[in-house]
Order: sequence, then C-alpha cells, then structure tokens
Amino acid sequence: MISILLLCLYYIVSTLFLLFYLPNLSVMILALILYLFPIIIHGYVLYNSKNKKDLIYKSISLPIISSVAYMIFAILSEKMSIWKVFVERNIVVSDEMTVQIAESPLEMSQIIFVVILYLSISIVTYYMKSQKNKKGSEKC
Repeated sequence: MISILLLCLYYIVSTLFLLFYLPNLSVMILALILYLFPIIIHGYVLYNSKNKKDLIYKSISLPIISSVAYMIFAILSEKMSIWKVFVERNIVVSDEMTVQIAESPLEMSQIIFVVILYLSISIVTYYMKSQKNKKGSEKC
C-alpha cells in the first residue's frame, strides 16, 4: 500500500514539475520522467511484492495509476497550451535527421503507447516473479 502511495506522490510531483518546466525541457528529460522512471518504479515494486495476491494487485493497479496520471498530465498540458510550446521548441529538422513530436499528448497513438508500455512491464515482471517462485518451490 505504501508503494502505491509513493507512486501517486511521484506522479503529483512529476506532473507539477512538468507543467512548470515543460517548455524548457528536452525530449530526453520528458521521456525519462514520463516513461523510464515509471517503468523502473513498477519493476522494483512488483519484483519486491511479498506474495502472489500482492503481486496481482500491484500488477493491475500500477499501470492503471500510471495511465491515469499520464492522462491528467496530457489534459492539463493541452489546456494550458504548454504542450504546443514544447513541440515548437523541440522539433528538429536538418539534412541528416528529423525529430517530430506528436501534436497532442492525447493522440490515440500516444495513449496506446503509454498503456502498452505500463502494462508490459507489469506482465513481464509478473511472469518473471512467477517463474522464480516456481523454481524456488521445486528446490524445496
């Protein structure tokens, strides 16, 4: 339960941080905050689950919380027009490469990506933890 509360606290702090500093952030920093850190947190929390019931509960609740937090960030950044400024400052076009950012964090492709990302870490960690528990019970 504490891990769920800490995850919620992370999302509150990170959403506030992003809303204040998004126009000045690079794409890499945004990716770290929105995608990589939650994956690391999910993996750690799930891997350290005490029993199967706890693992199942967290495997379901963590992706839901993370997806809802992303949606809140996306809606607020759109309403405050912060996302548009971020996109304008971070589009890179040169002869060698082009970096494009979605015009809206609420585009269906973005939402599907986020949901799959957060769900996949739960599924993979659940599977790894289940296999570890099976091997541990065979040795006993």
